[in-house]
Amino acid sequence: MPNFFKKPTMSGHLWIIYLISLILLGFIWYYQWMLGLMMTLFLAASIFYSVRTEQNMITETEEYISTLSYRVKKVGEEALLEMPIGIILFSDNFTVEWANPYMNRFTDQDTIVGKSLKDISDKLIAPIKEDLDEVWINVDGYKLQTIIKKDERLLYLFDRTQQTEIHDLYKNEQTVLSIIFLDNYEEITQGMDDTAKSHINSQVTSILNN
Repeated sequence: MPNFFKKPTMSGHLWIIYLISLILLGFIWYYQWMLGLMMTLFLAASIFYSVRTEQNMITETEEYISTLSYRVKKVGEEALLEMPIGIILFSDNFTVEWANPYMNRFTDQDTIVGKSLKDISDKLIAPIKEDLDEVWINVDGYKLQTIIKKDERLLYLFDRTQQTEIHDLYKNEQTVLSIIFLDNYEEITQGMDDTAKSHINSQVTSILNN
């Protein structure tokens, strides 16, 4: 931790000590003016050193805070521009006022600034008006989970395309068991020979598989 985060040199108790020293110095001057002069010079030097140290510490603190604030601001700006999340700021009339570069991957246009949210997806404006917190939209084949911050007129868009594809793939590959009853099947095939029955069974199986 930097030294200037420690307690300031000129704290309250130190000022009290200096005040008491001045009172005692008055008595010394009264009885021994030579000693009083020496003590006065020593006390003045001590106060000067303390004040100067305090000022240096304040200056260092201000410089450190200024540097730290700049670094935090820079990191925040870089994170805002480079993190893999789409961010859109929109106006009262649902026009895009600002979007981070990540949004460019979802559109063929150079920029979406100045465009209506409807141009991005016709399913965006209605949920905002209805005060919904979240909506899923499709943009050029991408499935985006959109978090809505209506008061800030802000949208966060998360690309969930891969997760959705994995979910659909898992769902489509699940085994499904079913039982199908064909009415009057036995009666229809009762008078047929084995060749005809086999042919009908093949046709029924083919139809069910398709």
